[in-house]
Amino acid sequence: MYMQIRLPLACLVIMLYCLLLFLRKRRLPTKASRVFSWMGFVSVVNLCAASVTEYTVNNRELVPDAFNYAWHLVFLVTLSLWCALMLVYLLMLIERTGGGDQRGLIVITGVVCGIVVFAQVILPIEYVDLPQGSYSLGPKAYALYFMVGFTIALLAYLLIRHRVTLGRINNLVLLASLFVLVVVSVVQMIWPYILITSPGLVMIMIGLMVTMEDARLYISPKTGLYNFLACSTMLQERIAESDEVDLGCYLFFGDESEVVRAMKAVNEQVASKGSGLMCGTFTDNVLLVLPVPRWRGTSAMPDVLPKPNALGEDVRCEAQVLRLEDVHEVRQVRYALRDAYSRFWSDCLYLDELTHLMRRQAFTMQVNALIEREEPFSLFMIDLDNLKGINDTYGHAMGDKVLRGVAKVFSRVIRSSDIACRMGGDEFAIAISGTTDEDTLRAILERIDQGLARIDVLPAPGMAISVSVGIRMYDPAEGEVAFADLYAQADAALYEVKRLGKGHFAFYDPTGECPGHSAGIE
Repeated sequence: MYMQIRLPLACLVIMLYCLLLFLRKRRLPTKASRVFSWMGFVSVVNLCAASVTEYTVNNRELVPDAFNYAWHLVFLVTLSLWCALMLVYLLMLIERTGGGDQRGLIVITGVVCGIVVFAQVILPIEYVDLPQGSYSLGPKAYALYFMVGFTIALLAYLLIRHRVTLGRINNLVLLASLFVLVVVSVVQMIWPYILITSPGLVMIMIGLMVTMEDARLYISPKTGLYNFLACSTMLQERIAESDEVDLGCYLFFGDESEVVRAMKAVNEQVASKGSGLMCGTFTDNVLLVLPVPRWRGTSAMPDVLPKPNALGEDVRCEAQVLRLEDVHEVRQVRYALRDAYSRFWSDCLYLDELTHLMRRQAFTMQVNALIEREEPFSLFMIDLDNLKGINDTYGHAMGDKVLRGVAKVFSRVIRSSDIACRMGGDEFAIAISGTTDEDTLRAILERIDQGLARIDVLPAPGMAISVSVGIRMYDPAEGEVAFADLYAQADAALYEVKRLGKGHFAFYDPTGECPGHSAGIE
């Protein structure tokens, strides 16, 4: 008798330990995972009921009939519910892997489970006393056997029908679960005084827990966030519900270690508790943002994703919200993300990695477009004075900080229609569109000088950052002029400034083929 009580107690302890470990780990927030968690809770209640029932059946003279009946009812109902949840779990797994709409089978399973539970409540129970101990039998047990038989038959049917959809690994795990369930059911029905329901249930739960619901499968070791498999699984579940998918993505470009740090920072900012969003590293440079599913529907995706709070100087990031229609496979989502990143990557290649200003090639294309449109503009060729001395004295890291600070000044001063570029090294260029007015250009240069005076990255007090500027104004009335000629003439004006002592600007005079007047920037 005591051995029969110890067996479900031992199973209960094992199940509690495994379930606590499972719940402590970060789980993938799918609906199937929630069903599996409920399977765990129901199994714990069932094992508690099994332990108490074994005692009450073998000590009926010491236990009130109502108490004995109540625990029998809990045991039978929870086992019926567990069988139903097992089927629903498998149906959800098939549905999210592209097995088609399984809602009809879920409804049938729910109806059968409801009938069996109702039968457990109203049908009488019988006891059989043997030398090995007492056990319960009668209509209640037969109704329960029907539920178990239904589960076995439907499991076998689903595994055969969807063996290709589920994949080899999932098939093996579920086939093992089916085998354990069959063996347990047969032995329990033939030798009912041998209680093996509890160990059979625990074996199935642990088998699923350490394979199909193992948290380590869904976590990226590099970032500690959800990985590609997790993102794909979530997307598969979304696509199974609807052919319209809303998702967000953060696209990154830069040093790998800095991108990983930026992804972690974005995850803390976006996927905070209660936000209804989860982040996953879809690829090394794409952080996917997905709404967390609820029992009914899914959390809403915001129209705009927040900009990252903490982003390194060497990392570029772009946040997008994609709304995809007529989606039937995860592959279509991958294509959309690939196209989005390709566009972002192309844009980044046109930008200087250090200063985030335009590269020389892109700048040349933009200025040539101004010339073709016959739009007047002024070309600034700018040299940062004494950068070599800063690098030699304080190191290249400090020189990079100065370059970034100067680039930020240019970006703040110019308008959105103007173009700023890092030509290379300490050389910059700015195209001021739509004006050749000297007073306007002097005002822009003065604002640049004021911005440079506020840069405080240099450690030595009193050190100032200055630039030398050569200016070539272009008027369409001059006729067709190549960018190379404008560049050379602005550079000639810049050379004259540097010859006279740096820290000044000069206008190029196209009629005199020589630099015009120059002045210092106060």
